[in-house]
Amino acid sequence: LLANAAMALRNAALVAAFVPEAALVVGAPLGAITLTGVGIAIWRSDWRTTMEAELTSPFSLRNALTFGALFLVVLLISVAAEAAFGSTGFLVTAFLAGLVSSGTATTTAVSLLGTGQITVETAVAGVVAGTAASILVKTAFAAGISRDLVRPVLVWNAVLIAVGLLVGAPLLLL
Repeated sequence: LLANAAMALRNAALVAAFVPEAALVVGAPLGAITLTGVGIAIWRSDWRTTMEAELTSPFSLRNALTFGALFLVVLLISVAAEAAFGSTGFLVTAFLAGLVSSGTATTTAVSLLGTGQITVETAVAGVVAGTAASILVKTAFAAGISRDLVRPVLVWNAVLIAVGLLVGAPLLLL
């Protein structure tokens, strides 16, 4: 849940930094996801448990090049899908990109919005779709760890997505 909260916060920060006029509209659903994820994690955590983990730096040239290549592929596919199928094509590609990297979906939405190829509403919907897809992927990761984790991870991830949609949908309809 904390990883999903951090991801939502990062996606909101990307939008706020590059498209400030969309910050409130995208910040509301992603902020709600962030706060809900942190709240649930605090509430559900067993604070008596100790855990050791070996952490490595996520920053490397390989990671940066991989993200850049993925971003380029998603950007090209998104442009083509948007040209062929309109905003629906973009939203589908944003969701599919989010299955791999919500950061790529967010960066693509920001780039296309910045060049005027999509509207603010379409960009926000794409960011939320990519973030929701990425949240769903965490359920598959949980299944890989233990089948007992699938149900609780799926339930809490569904709560995060529902909160994002409930907060974001009215803003998109304004």
